[in-house]
Amino acid sequence: MTEDQQIIDKFLTELTEEVATTYGDHIDFIILFGSAARGEFKIGVSDIDLVIQLKSGGNRKAIEDYSTDIFWDLDEKYQTQFKRVLSTAEPKNFGEKLLKKLEKSTHLYVPIFVIPHGWLDWQGGRIQKPSWKPVAFLLITQVIIFEKFKYEGKILFGRDIRPLIKPKITFWERWKALQIPFYISLFALAISPLFLKNSLKYATKAILWQLDSILVFLNIRLNEKGEKIQRLENEAKSQIEINTFGFYLKSSISLISKKELDLFEKAIKIKTKELELTHKESRKFIFQAFWFILRTNWSILIKRYITLKNLLKVLIFFLVLVVIAYFSITYYALYKLTHPKPKPLEFNPEQISQEYEDVNFPSRFDNLNITGWFFKSGQSEKVIILVSGSDQNRIDPGYGSDLVAKDLISYGFNVLLFDFRGRGNSDYAIYSIGAYEKYDLAGAYDFLKEKGFADKKLGIVSISLGAGTSILALPLIPEVGGIVLDSSYSDINKLVERELPGRSGLPRIFSRGISFWARVVYSIKFDEMIPKKILKNYPDKELLLIHGNNDKYIPLEDSVELQRSSPKSDLWVVAEAGHVKAYKQNPQEYISKVIQYFERNLR
Repeated sequence: MTEDQQIIDKFLTELTEEVATTYGDHIDFIILFGSAARGEFKIGVSDIDLVIQLKSGGNRKAIEDYSTDIFWDLDEKYQTQFKRVLSTAEPKNFGEKLLKKLEKSTHLYVPIFVIPHGWLDWQGGRIQKPSWKPVAFLLITQVIIFEKFKYEGKILFGRDIRPLIKPKITFWERWKALQIPFYISLFALAISPLFLKNSLKYATKAILWQLDSILVFLNIRLNEKGEKIQRLENEAKSQIEINTFGFYLKSSISLISKKELDLFEKAIKIKTKELELTHKESRKFIFQAFWFILRTNWSILIKRYITLKNLLKVLIFFLVLVVIAYFSITYYALYKLTHPKPKPLEFNPEQISQEYEDVNFPSRFDNLNITGWFFKSGQSEKVIILVSGSDQNRIDPGYGSDLVAKDLISYGFNVLLFDFRGRGNSDYAIYSIGAYEKYDLAGAYDFLKEKGFADKKLGIVSISLGAGTSILALPLIPEVGGIVLDSSYSDINKLVERELPGRSGLPRIFSRGISFWARVVYSIKFDEMIPKKILKNYPDKELLLIHGNNDKYIPLEDSVELQRSSPKSDLWVVAEAGHVKAYKQNPQEYISKVIQYFERNLR
């Protein structure tokens, strides 16, 4: 035992006796930790860390003041030179006073802590005082403090608390163990231009704290500093091993250099006054401390977490997130697609003809109430159902449904205009891109048959997605006399891929997810909604296909594909016409071709 250690032992014995004699009935225990407890005390270099826990909260201030007075009296008696030690030295200027006030407010470098019972949870290793708790949770490595109590603490008075100390080492505590030395070194670097002496003190403290912090983070327990430094050096090495095609390579990469590890020894010498630094050397050391702690933290994190196993975990986690995001986005996109905002029906049917009646009929599938207008044309036995596109009710002004209906009536055809489910005045339901709307069309067909119209006298003029719906309905109404398909799509999957970016802003890759959710949530099966495949089952059916060569929504190629599937059908390509704009581009020729087609087929 050194002479300095013998002196501090006498100092502590007398301090304990004085305090215990006066306030022993109020004290639960007195515990010492730090260099004096380890037998490493040096006069003029070391300070002491002493905790007095009371049995209750009474007399805390009086006991703290009394203990502190005794402390300074004994410092003078034993010449322990605590006033020379940075952690207990008196401030000399305004800046040092400010820092000292900050230290006291955070209870740093206080020689004696006097605490009531309950401020510290010794068994769990946590600070419980309400005003300290948030700061302790965020900024204090509680595990290190309580482990010092447990493994190097020395009981000077009262019960032995050490066997009860079992700190809970959470990931957050280990993470703080790495971060707090970094924050201290950063603070030291920040104040170095103004308070070099204090900055050097903080940088030295950060370096020495870093050693224990890293080992806590790695969940390693060692006592000797030499062992700790050697273990840190080993932990900062990364092994690379390649063994493939007969080629073998094994190499070790050190993430921290030997020179950098020497900073620990340098910090110890600075603390023990064995090494005095010039201003320039001090500034260099402060920066080295900051850079070393930063590099050490990253080295340990890389070594511990950047492994093949962890990379696979991250990859799997990322893939799971991508899958969740993909299906969440596509579900939302499908929801928006199937729940369009209904457009109110504000058109006056008398603008088409005075001879009309409001009608309603059930959808063939689920008996939803479908509403419409039936326009009579004298005693004609022929009737045309006008089928609207995706976003419209029975009147589509973009196409000119009212004008087409008026023209058909003038040529001796009865006309039925109706609202698909979820549109106009029909019962509300989701928009299913034709999967369920086809039953509404079949319901319209049934309604007209009940009115006495024969199958062969029934025709359909349909546009856009309504044209696709007419083809989907064909297996339900195979005896229909004729169908005009204006701007129809040929494949629902391609349609969704094309429409998706414009309707939702999503790339086409999301179309598969929409197809999945459509099947799962609404039983909408895209693979059963491909018009060009359906038409192949009706090779003798003669249809009239109409398409503008300037269609930006559904390309002309779709109608070409439909014609390939229906060899007896005709395709009329309208020059310069956009989507469902063939009638407006050339109304007389449009009606002429439609009338000729129906005169030929409805008989």
